Amino acid sequence: MAKAPREQHPLNEGTPLNGTRFYGPGRGISDGDEASCPEILRDITRNKGKDRWIENLSSTLPGMLFQVRREPSGKEAITCIGGTLAARFGFRAGHATVDREEFFRNVPSGDLPRVVRSFRDAVENKDTWRCEFCLELPQGCRFCVEGTASPAEEPDGTLLWFGYLADVTERKELEERLKDQLELQEQIFATIPVPLVLKDHHSRFLQVNEAFADFVNLPRKEIMGKGPYEVFGPDLAELVFREDEEIRRTGETKMDLERRVKDGHGRLMWLKSYKGPIRNSRGEVVGIVGGNMDISAVKDAEEALRESEARWKFALEGSGAGVWDLNVRTGDIFFSKQWKALLGYEDHEIRNSLDEWKRLIHPDDAEATFRQIELTHGENEDVCTAEFRMKRKDGEWAWILGMGKVVERDESGRPFRVIGTHTDITGRKNAERIIFHQATHDALTDLANRSLFNDRLGMAMAEARRCRKKVGVIFLDLDNFKKVNDAMGHSAGDLLLVGAAERMRRTLRDTDTLARIGGDEFAFLFPMVEDRPEVEAVAARILEALSVPFPVEGREFVISGSLGICLFPDDGDDGQTLMKRADAAMYEAKRAGKNTWRHWTGFPCSANG
Repeated sequence: MAKAPREQHPLNEGTPLNGTRFYGPGRGISDGDEASCPEILRDITRNKGKDRWIENLSSTLPGMLFQVRREPSGKEAITCIGGTLAARFGFRAGHATVDREEFFRNVPSGDLPRVVRSFRDAVENKDTWRCEFCLELPQGCRFCVEGTASPAEEPDGTLLWFGYLADVTERKELEERLKDQLELQEQIFATIPVPLVLKDHHSRFLQVNEAFADFVNLPRKEIMGKGPYEVFGPDLAELVFREDEEIRRTGETKMDLERRVKDGHGRLMWLKSYKGPIRNSRGEVVGIVGGNMDISAVKDAEEALRESEARWKFALEGSGAGVWDLNVRTGDIFFSKQWKALLGYEDHEIRNSLDEWKRLIHPDDAEATFRQIELTHGENEDVCTAEFRMKRKDGEWAWILGMGKVVERDESGRPFRVIGTHTDITGRKNAERIIFHQATHDALTDLANRSLFNDRLGMAMAEARRCRKKVGVIFLDLDNFKKVNDAMGHSAGDLLLVGAAERMRRTLRDTDTLARIGGDEFAFLFPMVEDRPEVEAVAARILEALSVPFPVEGREFVISGSLGICLFPDDGDDGQTLMKRADAAMYEAKRAGKNTWRHWTGFPCSANG
């Protein structure tokens, strides 16, 4: 009788269980000549997944995973797990088991001892391994890798390090490029910043810029409120404090203070400093404004020029300035690309001709500049220096520091070749102008201050002596100004002062000077006048300008002025005497009822007097 067909067991067909498909070979238990039921079915799904994972890892991971296995017996093996670097090492992912020497066979001989030593120490100390090194493959390819491995210990005492070799070639190249860019940026920035400070009446720092903070090597917030002795070294602090004291005492600006100092980083450097007083609305010195410029490069260049031609050439190569090269015999000149770039031109846009220099230089600076260059043509002159303006391609004027040195002479000792540099110092010049303006002008009205007025008075008297002319001086005090302050406060009073200053300024010639001496006191300077009626005519215009009511914060105020008039040399032959007598004459006008003027004693008054 034939046997009934055996029912096929689903497991032998790889039937899914619970909806999950798996892979596995089945073996049956023999019942006679037929297999009856499964004896064992091995699940290899995980192995299959692992194979696919390693395959994907090898094709996508930008590096190489590896494992170091060290058994208690000391036997050691390194296995490549996967990654794109595996093939470049000549390893087959998941199957490459090598010893230490084979693993590092592509490391250059210069790096090999360091790499092997660090790896050995990590293994011996059961520590993390980290090392950067180069690899040179047989096909001539060279790249950089960073290797890391962390240890783990199994229950049987076997030590495992799971590691990764990352291809960092692009990163290293980028770091090198960034390093070059940062160095260039530092060189450029080093020529731009001008350390500036504002200090109060006690020399405490109220405000500093980043350039100054870098100079003293302190964060800006740690500088605020401190004095010189808390920021500088003892010697420099004493010098700075004495200079500040002198400015507070005299109210005069200190210019061109050159000194060699050590900054907060311990570097010796040359500084050129400018300091001036800050005044309040009453003309009192309430603070100090100052700037410091690093002129070490200039000083070093000067020293280098004196010492040797070799140092001069070194300065040319490293300065980044525009270079010119003049043949004294023929007049031919060469301009470097940087020389042209300083003015915004491409190399082909300017010819190598001295006429181009003469075309671009400011007309007011040309004669003095080329005279300095011609001085080097003498037998005893080697160096020339000049500051001048040149027109940029965009039409703006750039301030240039030009330096030149004789580098070749003929058999007779006559100069044959002069090489020089051009450096853009526009930023420095602008900073000097700002500092000078702040030191010589009233902060509220932007009129000249007492210091500038006295300087101009001295020059006007000297010119008048040469030309046999006179100089007119008026001292003015505003009438009824205190009522505005009492009624509206100081802010309204400041608005009134600004308005009055602007009206009075419009009554003057371009050659005249109006200065705010302090509070509501003003002084006028009239150079090269013929006689008193000329000054009286201006005094009348001033009073007329002040007679129109001033609108201030929704109200109108009527003020006037009391004026005292003096003439040089009739009423005094020095500035101090003229100012004192004009002041005395002003008080005579006050006593006469205000809104008028008076001359110094001994001269009759005109209709307004």
